[in-house]
Parts: sequence; C-alpha cells; structure tokens
Amino acid sequence: MLKWLDKDVAIMVVSDHGGLIKYPDYDTPKIGDAWGLNVGLMEELGYTKTKVVNGALEIDWEHTTAIAQRSSYIYVNLKGRDPQGIVDPADLDELVTKIISDLYAYRDPVHGERVISMAMRRSEMAVLGLNDASEEGLGDIFFMLEPKFTRDQGNSFSNCEILGTSLKCMFMMAGPGIKENYIIPRDVQEVDVTPTLCHLFGSKEMPNGVEGGVLYQALK
Repeated sequence: MLKWLDKDVAIMVVSDHGGLIKYPDYDTPKIGDAWGLNVGLMEELGYTKTKVVNGALEIDWEHTTAIAQRSSYIYVNLKGRDPQGIVDPADLDELVTKIISDLYAYRDPVHGERVISMAMRRSEMAVLGLNDASEEGLGDIFFMLEPKFTRDQGNSFSNCEILGTSLKCMFMMAGPGIKENYIIPRDVQEVDVTPTLCHLFGSKEMPNGVEGGVLYQALK
C-alpha cells in the first residue's frame, strides 16, 4: 500500500486483535473457548448435562438449564425462546444470579485461583456496548476470564497483557494531513477509525452508526 503515499492518499493499518502467550503452568479453563460449545465448567457446576448417543457425546437438552457458547457468552435454555427450552421465564433472573455467583466462586483446581474476572447480566451488557435493538445473539450472561487463564481475544479485556504479549490492537496511519512520527496521547479504539477516515475524506456528516471519535490529535 506504500505506493499510494506518493499519490497523496492517506493509509491506515489496523489489526483486529493482538495475541497472548500461554501463561506458564496454567491450563486453559473449561470455559471461554472461542470455538463451539464449552461443556466442561458448566457441566461441573451442574448447569449443562451431556449424554452419549450412538457413541457420540451430545447435549442432554431435557436436563440442561444453561450452556456456555464460544468465548464469552452463557445462554439459559429458556422456554418459549429456545427450541428445547426447559427454564421458566419467571425463573430466569434468579438462575442468572445463581450462575454468576457460582462462576465467581469457582476456583482452578490446580492453583486455587479465581478463573472468572467479571460476569454481567444482559441488562448490564449495554455498558460495554453489547446491545442492539433486537438483542438476537446476545447471551444471558457475558463473562471475562482472569488474565492467567486467557487464551485468545474475546474472553479477556482488550488491554490484557501477559509476559510482554498483549491483546492490544496495532494502529498506524500516514499521508496528507497526518502528523509525522507522532504518538497519539490517548487510547485509540477500532471505532475511531471510521470517523477519522470520514473526516479525512471531507464528509460533512458522520454515518448514523458511528460510535468513535475523530483522532484530531494526530492530524495537522
């Protein structure tokens, strides 16, 4: 992309996420895996049940009240919402509170340390921007892991650091109207990229969905 700099085109290089080294002697917990269902910890706590069908392990939905899916969501198996739901909607809030309490109380069996750093109800997720008009796809609980148990982006805070490695994103920009050899004195978030591009392009109005701010500090 450097060829465009000679043609007065502004260029931004942005990473999706950073990467973390595995903390020595700490295994990944049985929750927070970014791929598929996380049966381990939720089964140990009694919320997820499994059964063997034709030699394959499956979820026993008739006896499963909640399940962890992908890196940071827990879903209650709710009647009227989920295909095989068994939890009465009237019991949802109480169950969510109990699950969060159990998550905080859980200790890693090897080191005796807390695994869950933070857990939030759906009504609290909006503070982190985890909300939309339909709420489709949102879990009933959102959780983050303690740094020593983190394995990837999505299950730990974006500024997590382990032994010199970090989940922080890379951000660079160069071109007309941009200061040279300048370090921006504030945290840059991915949501700041679009409004900054719009500003450089000369847009008089920002798109309706823009949440970030223009990086004025870095502009000439």
